[in-house]
Amino acid sequence: MGSTDQQGITVRGSAVVEVPPDYAECTITTRARAATAGGALDALSESTDTCDRLLDSAAGSVRNRITTGLNVEPVTEYNPGTGEQVDRGFAAWRAVRVRIVHGAAATDLLGALVRDGAAELDGPSWIVDAANHAHDHARRHAAADARRRAEAYAAGLGVSAVMIGAMQVIERALPRTQLTEALALAISGVLIGSAGAVALAGALIDAGGSSWGLAVGSVAALAGLLVAVGARPALARAESLV
Repeated sequence: MGSTDQQGITVRGSAVVEVPPDYAECTITTRARAATAGGALDALSESTDTCDRLLDSAAGSVRNRITTGLNVEPVTEYNPGTGEQVDRGFAAWRAVRVRIVHGAAATDLLGALVRDGAAELDGPSWIVDAANHAHDHARRHAAADARRRAEAYAAGLGVSAVMIGAMQVIERALPRTQLTEALALAISGVLIGSAGAVALAGALIDAGGSSWGLAVGSVAALAGLLVAVGARPALARAESLV
């Protein structure tokens, strides 16, 4: 994608590098309900103890563990017959955010946490560490992509300028009744010349190296200049007659 400003043109590149994640982050939530707030907290404590024991047993895989929420609240239910809210006891919950190293142990741990239904799992989100060399590879590929886009953008600007100039010369040198045919012939000539130059440059590059490809462009530019200089008197006469 490109953008323009007073200083010039900025071209950005993009890249995708596929690598296995370094770790996973997920939120583990345990819940419990009881008739009283104290009973809900006691039931929650039993569930969280089970969850904590599993996390402690996988200390080699768990890199970080942070409690992000703990709450107990009343539970009510609407009774359509009376139009009133009916108390249904209390619900307690605790949420823990954990970071787990990617691997078979992480898969086993996550499966054990949710196997008996005592815990809810939000995630996991697979993350590539900031120090992973994949980021450097992605930046290099993105820079190469930006360069390719910049080269294509510059080439497009050059072609656009040439085409605009050529169309203006044709419009000034020919009567309006011949413009359609003249413009069609000019565009066809550009396309045929471009295709031929690409084919010739490719063959020369294969035979002698990349420098020969640049030589094709240089020769074509010189030939175009000579044709323009040679045709200038004729174009001037034609323009004076239109």
